Amino acid sequence: MKKSNSTNPKKPPVKPVAKNSVLIIALAKIDKLGIVLETAVRNVDSQFLKYGVETENMGGNVQIIPVNGITGDGLEELVEGLVLQSQIMDLRAQQGVMHPGEATVIDSRVEKGLGVVVDVVV
Repeated sequence: MKKSNSTNPKKPPVKPVAKNSVLIIALAKIDKLGIVLETAVRNVDSQFLKYGVETENMGGNVQIIPVNGITGDGLEELVEGLVLQSQIMDLRAQQGVMHPGEATVIDSRVEKGLGVVVDVVV
């Protein structure tokens, strides 16, 4: 997205991803007082749709998985979602490689209305 000097357009909630990349949204802070999960998911759906990212709720293939880092709620579902995507994409470890997979955080930021957003390469 090109920025002009006269206006400051709102940044998209995700950076553009390569064609073969998969996006999974971990919706955090689901334990916050006053949060209605269905409303929060609908808000995320509409925010991402503005940038052409369709979630499963909108007929796309991007999963939204509610998680709570404090209690661990949803983390098992997040791992299941990652495993499912790796199976769909037929991702395999190299033969003879005995170390676990790695992930690198390439960017993290706080987005108004979204909370902490992290871009990770696995």
